[in-house]
Amino acid sequence: MGNKTSLRRFLAVKIAVLALFLAVQTGVPIAFAAQTATSLAMDQAVENPGLLPTNPFYFLKSFRRTTQRAFTVSPVKLANLELDILSQKAGELKRLQEVLDGADESLKSATVPYRESIDRLHSNLQNIKSSDKSQAVDQLLSRILESSIKHMTLFDELSSLSDSGMRDRLESLDARLSEVTADVLTRLDSPDRL
Repeated sequence: MGNKTSLRRFLAVKIAVLALFLAVQTGVPIAFAAQTATSLAMDQAVENPGLLPTNPFYFLKSFRRTTQRAFTVSPVKLANLELDILSQKAGELKRLQEVLDGADESLKSATVPYRESIDRLHSNLQNIKSSDKSQAVDQLLSRILESSIKHMTLFDELSSLSDSGMRDRLESLDARLSEVTADVLTRLDSPDRL
C-alpha cells in the first residue's frame, strides 16, 4: 500500500511540474494549466478505441494484436506495443462505460483482457536488461509514467460511475498497474534520472 501511495505522489508531482511548465509557457493560471494538462492526458489515452469487445468482429482486432506481438522481436519495441494495446484497452473500457452505463457484465468482463495486458507488459519489461540505458528505454519509461497517470485517472472516473463489483475490479487493476509501474521504475531507472 505504501508503494502505491508513493507512486501516486510521484505521479502527482509529475502532473504538477507539467502544469507549471504549461503555465509558464502560455501565461495562464497554474490551476487552469493543471486542469488542461490532466484533460489533455485523458483525451490522448482514450481517443478512439475502435471496435469494442461487444462487437462480433472484435476477434479480428485481437488477431491483429497477436500477430503484431509475434512479429515484434525487440524487447523495448514489444513493451511499447503492449503499452499501446493497454491504452487501447483502457479506451475500450471508457467507451463501454459510456455505451453500457456501467452496469453490464460485458464491461466487467472487459477488465480481464486489460489485466492480461498489464501482466504481458510486465513480462515484456522483465526482458529488458537493467543495464540497458538507451534513449529508447528512457522514452519507454516516460510513456509508462504518462500512461499510468492517464489510466489511474480513468479508473477513478469510471469508479465514480460504476457499481460496487466494477469498482472492486477497477481498484484491482489500479493496484496492479501501480505495482508494475513501481517495479519498472525501480528496476530500470535510477533515482538521479528521475
